[in-house]
Amino acid sequence: MMGQQGFINVCLTREAANQPWGFRLQGGKDRGLPFQLLKVPLDSIASHSGCKSGDYLVKIGGEDVFQLGHEEAKDLIRKAGNKLTMVVERGDEIVPSMNSAFPKPKKEELETTTKSYSQMVLEKTGRLPGQKDQGFTTVGKAKMASKQYNSPMKMYSEDIIEEIMTQGTAFGKEIDPNNPWNMTGKQLDAAKSGVLSDYK
Repeated sequence: MMGQQGFINVCLTREAANQPWGFRLQGGKDRGLPFQLLKVPLDSIASHSGCKSGDYLVKIGGEDVFQLGHEEAKDLIRKAGNKLTMVVERGDEIVPSMNSAFPKPKKEELETTTKSYSQMVLEKTGRLPGQKDQGFTTVGKAKMASKQYNSPMKMYSEDIIEEIMTQGTAFGKEIDPNNPWNMTGKQLDAAKSGVLSDYK
């Protein structure tokens, strides 16, 4: 009987009503669980009659238990007196697990190739790690890169920067890249300066 699976008829008999059957009952319609025999000691009436911990209860005295609440099933067991007949079910796939009852959709297979750090940075930023701005863009105007920390680039308008980048001139004159503060080489006339003319 111990290796049996499927539906098993068991008949428990005892000499007096004060003897325990030797199992704990769990479940019931009111508890949202199937009836199950738990804690069946090896030296008990239930165990000697063929019950095992984990057996699912199907019938008590010929009556199906699926629509019974917990207390109703206990009452049927009490009313059986000293002779209790039950049908239990035993096996690996009796009550399906949540995963087999409600299978999760399979996730798309993950990419098998792992990307290097450099490749991930390149995809996210368009540059390799440590690569400085190149001043290149495919959207909008071209940008001029400046390696100098205190760059005078912000002093020039967008139009002048565009002229410098496209023609190599500023205000129509050749530029001197070695003198970024005065790229056109134009000399200051203090007499024409509104600020410096007051200090004569």
